[in-house]
Amino acid sequence: MNAPTLPSPTGALRLAVILQRDRLHSAWQRWSWSVRDVLQAKDGGALPRCLVWGAASSQWLFGNYNLQLHRDEGEGYHLNLTAPNPSWFIWWTGPADPDCDDPRVQPGGLPAVQAITLSYNEAARWMDAGETVEVVLLPGAVANWLAAFTAMSYRPEPRRRVRPQSFLAPHERDATVPRRATEDEHHPERESGTSDERASDMDAMAAQRKRIHA
Repeated sequence: MNAPTLPSPTGALRLAVILQRDRLHSAWQRWSWSVRDVLQAKDGGALPRCLVWGAASSQWLFGNYNLQLHRDEGEGYHLNLTAPNPSWFIWWTGPADPDCDDPRVQPGGLPAVQAITLSYNEAARWMDAGETVEVVLLPGAVANWLAAFTAMSYRPEPRRRVRPQSFLAPHERDATVPRRATEDEHHPERESGTSDERASDMDAMAAQRKRIHA
């Protein structure tokens, strides 16, 4: 998105999405689609439409999509802004005819963009439902626009400092700590096994949710 003209933080942003189709050398899948960019939508021309056509690769413009920020997504915006790479999150669905060779004459060969969000939490809900969600880096101007809205609508909860057990009176301490220690002594393999399983689950989740395109 180059030099966008942004509305007020409470206004809607009209967007378009560029998807790219590439031929695959696979017996199982002929074509692969991926999100390439998010742009500010401009009036004029039917959508979706082909921007670049080639026998092995093509690019298509999809739009128009209104992005309205919501106060109840404040935490999700905050998480996005404080991530290493603030991003757009784009939910799209594959074509009805994935083997179509020329979507210019067979619209069933085109995918569909369902929604765009700047909320980390909303994107996570889509992914938890098994939807395809891709990520595109957010331009600095849009990040500032999002930050202005988030500053007006969200305040992160302060972290509560947990007092070490040794500083608490005996009756204030977590009564489950001695029991857990006793259980671990009798079952030393339990704790390490749980740790390994959790690490494996986290790796699997990260691999499923991260499809970042340069």
